[in-house]
Amino acid sequence: FIKEFIPFEITYIIDNFISNSKKAQATEIQFLFSEEKSQVIIEIIDDGKGLSPKIKNIDEIFERNFSTTRGGAGLGLYDARKIIGKLRGKINAENLDGGFKIKITFPK
Repeated sequence: FIKEFIPFEITYIIDNFISNSKKAQATEIQFLFSEEKSQVIIEIIDDGKGLSPKIKNIDEIFERNFSTTRGGAGLGLYDARKIIGKLRGKINAENLDGGFKIKITFPK
């Protein structure tokens, strides 16, 4: 599987995931890579406190200017979705019992 990308954009996304995990008081973050028949999957899983229960629709976290962090710009996950979409990928999120997961899929 070969994918061309702009290195700065990928490092920006990874930095954002790590920063969000730290803000959620995670002590561990995992980057898991796997592949299924027609896609490559990247899962980023942390053991932080997860999303605020005030968030009713998890897809809101990918909207421009959406932030639960005081002083946050609400651009990190919005930009991540935009960049991943440009690479023909998809990103979604899942609140876990004792953590949080981002799942990114790319077609082969």
